[in-house]
Formats: sequence, C-alpha cells, structure tokens
Amino acid sequence: MKFELDTVVIEESCRASALATRIVGAISPSVQVSYVTDGRLAARPLLETHDPFGAGKRRMVVMPRRSAFLMGCPARSTQFACCGYLVLIMASNCPMDCSYCFLQEHLANNPGFQVYANYRDAFDELDRLARAGSGRSFRVGTGELADSLAFDLLTGISRDLVSYFSEHQTLMLELKTKTDEIDNLLALDPRGRTMVSWSLSPM
Repeated sequence: MKFELDTVVIEESCRASALATRIVGAISPSVQVSYVTDGRLAARPLLETHDPFGAGKRRMVVMPRRSAFLMGCPARSTQFACCGYLVLIMASNCPMDCSYCFLQEHLANNPGFQVYANYRDAFDELDRLARAGSGRSFRVGTGELADSLAFDLLTGISRDLVSYFSEHQTLMLELKTKTDEIDNLLALDPRGRTMVSWSLSPM
C-alpha cells in the first residue's frame, strides 16, 4: 500500500536534520521539495484547491514539534477506570481518507501530514517517564493522530522506536496501522517490547 505525495515542505530549521535528509533521499524525483520559514503555515489548508483537505494529505511537512511528544490518552475520564495508556505524537494526520475517522474534523484546519524532525527528543521524555515510574509498566502508542506506519518507508521512524523500546523493559510500544508498510520492522528484534495492530475496516 503506497501513498502518493505531491510535495514535501521542509522548515528551514530542519533542513539539515537526519529526518529531512532521509525523506528527501527516499521520495520519488517527481515530488516537489520546498523550504519555508515556518512549517505550521504549510500545514494549513490549500484553499485554492477544490479539495483542500485531500490536497493536504498529499503534502508532507517536516517541522519541529513545539510541544511535548508524550501525553495521556485523550479518552481518559474521572468517570471510568483508566488503563494508563499513553500517546506518543510522532506525526499528525494520515494519507488515508476514511470517512468515519475523527481526524477528518479534528485536523480540518491543519490537513498537511506533519512529521517532526526532532522526534528523538521524545526519548528524553520516555526516559523521564521510566525513571519516575519506579518499575511500573507503561503502554505507549503512536497511532492517535497519525497512522503509525503509513509513511514509514520514507521516515524510518519505526526503526528508532522499536530499537529504543527494546532496551526498556517497563515500556511497551504499540504501533497501529491500516497499511502493510512493515518492511522496516522485519529485520528488527523488538525483544517483546513492540506490538503491531491492524484495523481491518473496509474503508
């Protein structure tokens, strides 16, 4: 399952990043690459197109994440017992167009696929979590605001994630996807610390 990109937009501050270099080296020569001062502007809808949201799904924006990578599950509530699931935001949006998906509305003002060049900073947050947990186990997933593997052949982020989690016995990684983009995972040894799950909805 391959997804087509029209454009990759890279924030100038990320031009020399390992992620930007990896993506530029992996994309088709037909994909236009441009550079901007602020990637947040490039993630907004292309209002001049007849389908701004759809056009955004074919535009990848490489930018820094300016807030925390790790957050509590947004579904938690004081009215229910919480399972303690944590969300790791490594990217935002999805190239698929499932009509039922909450991202269609939640990210309507930022339809560009955002991927964060400083994603390795997330490991510092996870280190602090593991230390503060004093041996408690945590489940951490990347599939809340983006499909975990949709563009992984370009970004290669899964390799770093699986490698990191394989060395932390109190942390379990969950990758959620609707794709078959598992090539980067096949040569890795997760040491029992990564789970991959699929949604089989026909849409």
